[in-house]
Amino acid sequence: MATIEKYMEDGLLKKQPFTSWIVDGFMNQARKNLQIMNLLDGAQKDAGTREKFSLPKDVDTNDWVIITGYYGMYMAAQAALAKIGYVSKSHAATIAALDTFYVKKKLIDEKYLGFLKKAEVEKEHVQQLKIARGHRETAQYDPGAPALEKIARELKENSYQFVNKIDEILSQ
Repeated sequence: MATIEKYMEDGLLKKQPFTSWIVDGFMNQARKNLQIMNLLDGAQKDAGTREKFSLPKDVDTNDWVIITGYYGMYMAAQAALAKIGYVSKSHAATIAALDTFYVKKKLIDEKYLGFLKKAEVEKEHVQQLKIARGHRETAQYDPGAPALEKIARELKENSYQFVNKIDEILSQ
């Protein structure tokens, strides 16, 4: 992982004064992503919801549960950076800056950064898996393909913990 200095040099992380409305905007976006995550999770589990939206029984929404959970955490991380006057244009730069400005200063426990890192990996894996689904060999012969439902459950729990923790930090 590059240093925040390198991200700043590359223009991916910038010091920029913000007003509180942008922090609130990022947190509103984080919460909205969690609401969408719940809607998608409900569609996965509830036959009535599936029927209401004409979703076939074989449609799996777990990939989007993972993606929206990740973006909930990512938007909260953006809010945390904006609160201290930074804007990030890179997921990796956001994680590095959160580590430097919050974890290393003991303002947030390292486990929350771990949630965000793991979620980013899962989101990327899901996107790769969606592409790979088109290949018969992968679908038939890859015993290592992840169990999306298990990943989605874990990420859903982690995303709520992460967003709530960032919200707590921002309100101090």
